[in-house]
Amino acid sequence: MAEALARHYGHEAESAGTHPGSDVAPNSLSVLEELGVSTQGLRPKSVDDIETEGWDMIISMGCGVECPMLPIAEDLNVDLCMENVWNGFFYSPIELRDFVDSFDSDKLSVYLDIGNLIGYQQYPPHWIELLNSRIKRVQIKDFQENFDWTGSFSFCDIGAGDVPWKETIAALNSIQYESTIIAEMLPWDETILSRTSVAMDQLFNFK
Repeated sequence: MAEALARHYGHEAESAGTHPGSDVAPNSLSVLEELGVSTQGLRPKSVDDIETEGWDMIISMGCGVECPMLPIAEDLNVDLCMENVWNGFFYSPIELRDFVDSFDSDKLSVYLDIGNLIGYQQYPPHWIELLNSRIKRVQIKDFQENFDWTGSFSFCDIGAGDVPWKETIAALNSIQYESTIIAEMLPWDETILSRTSVAMDQLFNFK
């Protein structure tokens, strides 16, 4: 996908891996076609098959290779959770789902930050539906979009922003999520803890 998207936007690019499959993932082809990006000539390639000299930038992602932390997590029987942070590493739940599944370990899972999805104009219930049982921890916050020249977001109290809480909570219930829910609240003030506690009790029926 990275190669196709880069070429679509006028760049020269090659994409390869240490353990290439026999065919391009069907989900990747579907997403590219939906975006109107050409898939002509795409094929899995080994890093040994491409020229590594002369590029302005080489990005190493480590997809599909063994994670040195997984054996430790499995020995200790703890979950190793990846958060969808704001670095653009995963723009869709399909990519994140396939990445997690590529390691074939139930100890590698997802730490889903509901609020971070809003920053990419994503719909949290869709992510929850597709990631399903891979979600082992959930973090929440809320944002309000600023309709100004910057198009930025600002933190606000939970329930006062643009997160579709009713639909999001229904999606979590549909996958029978029963683990922790952690609130990340900024900026701090003396009443934020009590306000957040009340909001979470109301949204999630904690009391």
